[in-house]
Amino acid sequence: MIRIEKLLRTPVLGLLFAAGLSPALRAQQVEQDLPPLQHAPIVVCFANGTDPVYVDQMTNLVALLNGSSYYLGPRWSGTQGTPRALTWSLAPDGLSIPGGVGEATAPNNLFAQMDSKFAASGGRATWIARFQSCFDRWQQLTGLTFTRVTVGGNDWDDGAAWGSGGAAGARGDLRISMHVIDGVNGILAYTEYPSSGDMVIDSAESWGTSTNLHRFFRNTIMHELGHAYGVDHICSNNSNQLMEPFLSTSFDGPQHDDVRAVQRHYGDPFETDNTSATANDLGTIAGGTTLANTCALPAPPSGSNPANTSTCSIDADAELDYWKFTVTGNVAVSCTITPLGFTYDNTQQTAANPNCTTASTTTNSLTAADLKLELLGTNGTTVLATAPTQPAGTAESITNIAITAGTYFIRVSEVSVPSIVQNYSMSVTVQNNCTGAPDCNFNGVRDSCDIANGTSFDNNANGTPDECEGFVGSVFCEGDQHDIFFTPCPCDNAGIAGHGCANSINAVGALLGVTGQTQPVDTLHLNASLMPSTASAIFLKGDTNSTGGISFGDGVRCVDGALIRLGTLISVGGACSYPTGAQAAVSVRGATPIGSALVGYYQTYYRNSSATFCPPETFNVTNGFTITW
Repeated sequence: MIRIEKLLRTPVLGLLFAAGLSPALRAQQVEQDLPPLQHAPIVVCFANGTDPVYVDQMTNLVALLNGSSYYLGPRWSGTQGTPRALTWSLAPDGLSIPGGVGEATAPNNLFAQMDSKFAASGGRATWIARFQSCFDRWQQLTGLTFTRVTVGGNDWDDGAAWGSGGAAGARGDLRISMHVIDGVNGILAYTEYPSSGDMVIDSAESWGTSTNLHRFFRNTIMHELGHAYGVDHICSNNSNQLMEPFLSTSFDGPQHDDVRAVQRHYGDPFETDNTSATANDLGTIAGGTTLANTCALPAPPSGSNPANTSTCSIDADAELDYWKFTVTGNVAVSCTITPLGFTYDNTQQTAANPNCTTASTTTNSLTAADLKLELLGTNGTTVLATAPTQPAGTAESITNIAITAGTYFIRVSEVSVPSIVQNYSMSVTVQNNCTGAPDCNFNGVRDSCDIANGTSFDNNANGTPDECEGFVGSVFCEGDQHDIFFTPCPCDNAGIAGHGCANSINAVGALLGVTGQTQPVDTLHLNASLMPSTASAIFLKGDTNSTGGISFGDGVRCVDGALIRLGTLISVGGACSYPTGAQAAVSVRGATPIGSALVGYYQTYYRNSSATFCPPETFNVTNGFTITW
């Protein structure tokens, strides 16, 4: 099923007028020139700004040829939701490539053209590495795995006739070639649905454009590969997706809906884990340890990860995920699974909606499945604890289950049997001997375990649950960009959860934390860390919170209203604290008396003048911290 990709960087209308053709005449000419279709359906993709009249004409023309279209097309052989290994290869120059979308048959010129276009960027090694990175990214996020095929010590395959299909050791399941399709700013590439996946790229385009590690090239190829895996287009007016018909380079690679679609076809990277015998091994977890990043997305080559997205998913069809872990003594284990997702438009692109202007279908991927969590004994079957109590879209937790030394299992399943994918994250905490004193809130759980399990908070980091000392405070204004309604970090420089936006020294972003107490005596310290080694830092207090955030240098500021500079300090080793020395207490300098119930919003902004990081700004800002006095 051939996929015609009109991923255009400039509006088609301007190009057509320059050629002396109106859109209507161009549409007629395309209809006359198209050969009889050997495969279907065809999907035409346009850049933002393409003339709506032209889009409408072309989409209606293609609709006549297609007959019907899909959200999720056919997959490669195998059962729905199971992993699949695929091979890929580059066709040798000179191989005859038939005209797939009306262009003339022409020899493949992939190596000659790409060697030339990447001459200033490292040549062949670079552009082949960019191809490899496209396959690597999809492999990181889904149950697909890829192996490149070369023959005879060359960079290309055996050169069998185009359309021959994959052959072990000779050519890939997915083959890639290049010749002129329609010149600059026309069709960029087209790709066949499974079970072929062969791709033809237009050699006339500026593939060597190096911005964001050649993101224009990579996003085009990763979009095409999405079709080669069996994914169709989505229209969305409130979330960016790689598989939308209008190419975007504002993000890097597959986004939320794209990941869910391919996980539905091929499972997540941890497949197959449907039994205790094939459970994913979390290893030995020591007491006092929390594993919370098992399902985190690896970082893309440039930019940041899509929000609310995970490498862990239940991909429908009564799916089961098994995990196992080992403990070496008498401990208490706690586990939480948190569904991930949000509500977004995922309308189908049709002849009646060619420009994706009509929103008719909404998906809430947060509630795709009602998840169930179980802790199983060392035999992999005995249920020690279960948590199916919360509604769909809400985290499920098992807390402080006493176990002895051995290997135990976690099973994640669905209460219902949906037909779509549910992403989730998981954390596992092991605590030594979580019984006995101190237990300041008298809930039967040792304070250290209470805090580690998240059943009590210790936002001032003094080892005592906040509710036992009247401390009320929490982190806000995080630079992780997980909230799609929050102002993104200015140059896509997201930090990690709880931190500010990334800076030139620390990709995780600077951190503002709090130690001490607010009553009966103010012993509070605001502690900024992970800044440049000798950066000057200003501790700022506001009396209101800009909930959406405000771009501020290389970061995002949320403190607002009446602003007070509490003090300025020079960091040592990237860290400093207010107050230091004779500086006034936080409550005094910030005009928030103890017991007043006033709320203070705090952030620290700091010098970050690296000429190569996020230019031209020279400062950044930590996360925020809110404290009720």
